[in-house]
Amino acid sequence: MEEPRGRARVGETNSSSGGFVRVVDANAFARGECDSPFVFAGFNAYGLGELGADFEDGAYMFGVDRGQGRRAATRMLDAASDAGMNAARVWAFSVNERRKTWRRNARGELEHDEAFLTGLDWVVGEASKRRMVLILALADHWHTTSEFLAECVGDADADMSEFYERVECREMYVWHASKILMRYRDEPAVGAYNLINEPRCRGCDESLQRWIDWAAPFVKTLAPNQLLTIGEEGFYAAGEDNARVNPASWAGTTGQDFNRNHASSAIDFAALHVWRDNWAVYSPSVRFDAEAFTRRWIAAHERDARMILRKPLVVEEFGAAPGDDTESSLRGALFWGLFPESMRAEVDQWDPFAVYPSDGAFELASRFAQSIESSSTRATSCNDESTR
Repeated sequence: MEEPRGRARVGETNSSSGGFVRVVDANAFARGECDSPFVFAGFNAYGLGELGADFEDGAYMFGVDRGQGRRAATRMLDAASDAGMNAARVWAFSVNERRKTWRRNARGELEHDEAFLTGLDWVVGEASKRRMVLILALADHWHTTSEFLAECVGDADADMSEFYERVECREMYVWHASKILMRYRDEPAVGAYNLINEPRCRGCDESLQRWIDWAAPFVKTLAPNQLLTIGEEGFYAAGEDNARVNPASWAGTTGQDFNRNHASSAIDFAALHVWRDNWAVYSPSVRFDAEAFTRRWIAAHERDARMILRKPLVVEEFGAAPGDDTESSLRGALFWGLFPESMRAEVDQWDPFAVYPSDGAFELASRFAQSIESSSTRATSCNDESTR
């Protein structure tokens, strides 16, 4: 494995990028030297790094010629920025089976795909131009854990507890995370990290908790300027008081426990996901009040974040299948998932939750973003006479 090295800031307009985001009290964020109030208002676009790399053998049937991926991503980012959105959640790894994040070189050593990292650099630079903040996920239960297990255990189908407990797997996580953390250590456009997207460890709650308690201080040591959260859905463990707001009984056995997981002092803010449809919280024979569930789910986490954890709360993912009612009052929310218009035909075949700039759902998110933009969501300059 190659050694991670530091890197100069990649944004082309870092001097005016808005500065780092930080927590200013138990329920607020600020950005920049003036401590301008900041609320996350944006979207998930996990494949942006791949578009930035212009892979011809793109994931999900979307192959791009040189320049086409960046052009599509640029139009999408422009639409989001023009709509007042200030944040995007992006994967710091590839989900493309044909262009994985790492590979073996001729000497048999594991090394990162520099083409993907260059694509991610481009995304960071484009975010900086637009004074947007990125939340980068360092790993993902659904995609990268099997790749980790294949390398550190020799079996992609090994028990998930191996990923969290095995020394070799932790060493590989450190190797990959260090590459990303050192690359963007001084980059304000990278505002926060997820340890791992939607971690699961059914029947091994303690393994997951030990991993969080180990990984969080490690990440904060290498990335002291960026904020950190876990990236989980926010399920409550079975037997906890708030387990009653879980979408179903299975959620209490995923290994997650919202309050305990976020308790570490190295975790800066709490986050949750809202997937009322694909969590199967209702059946065709039972009428389900989707709006009531969503409000209960968010309210329970908001109370716990404010009263127990004393940390800000962000809804990092939310989505609902087309045709359902839509929540429009979420604060600190990033919807799933924004894609370029040119990808619609391909993406619609596998993601019913996809959103495009011409959709009504995008307009709803835009109204939310614009409602908070007037409250100094984006950092202002301390050189203004009014701020002296």
